[in-house]
Amino acid sequence: MKITGVKSYVVSKPLGDRQMASSQGWRTTRQACIVLVSTDEGITGVGECFGAASVVKSVIDDYISPIISVRDPFDTGVIWADIYHRSTLKPQRSMFIHALSGIDIALWDIKGKALAIPVYKLLGGAFRNRAHAYATGLYRPRVDDPISALIQEAVGYKEQGFFAMKLKIGFAAPEEDIAIISAIRDAIGYERGGYSHNPRPGIIKRVGEGGGYGYGAHVLISDDGGKKWRMSEPIRPNCNESQVVELSDGTLMMNMRSYNRMHCRSYAYSYDGGETWSKVQQALQLVEPTNQGSIIKFGKYQGKTMYLFSNAASVATR
Repeated sequence: MKITGVKSYVVSKPLGDRQMASSQGWRTTRQACIVLVSTDEGITGVGECFGAASVVKSVIDDYISPIISVRDPFDTGVIWADIYHRSTLKPQRSMFIHALSGIDIALWDIKGKALAIPVYKLLGGAFRNRAHAYATGLYRPRVDDPISALIQEAVGYKEQGFFAMKLKIGFAAPEEDIAIISAIRDAIGYERGGYSHNPRPGIIKRVGEGGGYGYGAHVLISDDGGKKWRMSEPIRPNCNESQVVELSDGTLMMNMRSYNRMHCRSYAYSYDGGETWSKVQQALQLVEPTNQGSIIKFGKYQGKTMYLFSNAASVATR
């Protein structure tokens, strides 16, 4: 089987009066880039790309398509490595990764269709047949009373059965974020969690994304089960996509995506329940791209505390 063609399409929908924003800016249009990879046996694979759709389309049409033409679509690993390593020389590498993801999805789609086997089977099988879902939404709406609109949206997610939801913050003063979080918590109750949940008073419940503040991340701390919140000192440098865990000795550790030239994860420690944090350190063995970093296991091994990061096959020691 050979690849005979690659076509990409930009799907776009203006949001009209439903415009929304994160701390990075307003979104007036939702877009996606869809890619179709055809073969000489009449099988077509479909993939979807994240990112700026028109830019990703150009990368696919002008750069990737000629490279993968007439190649075997079953060589997913070889093709992925080829495109990935070529992209390391490009200044806008992220767009190449977005484009490559759509191509990779389409090639796996071809495999599944050709073998009449679900892709999850080709990837090793299903570890579970059910998974908790959280609601992605709660962007800032362009309305006169955004807090009321966000509360209404959050209550709607609760009524649909979602146990967790994702809220966009970082627009103005941190105090405004705390007010919005508290208002939504009051509306939906305290049995629903954010990124993580720990019922012990004083533990960190939610990590604020600090890019919108311009001087680093903040941790929001509650001593009364989430009814009232206060902020820690800022954690520098700028970072986001953070996750905090409590270690066995009571130390808190934050794993974060930090904007540094080394393209690696970063981490910081707190020894006073999240009020103050150590200087951010770079974990050079944990190289990007990774997303939504999470520490999933820790313990003692040969006298050292071990941390297993869920988004990288590496272990850090302290």
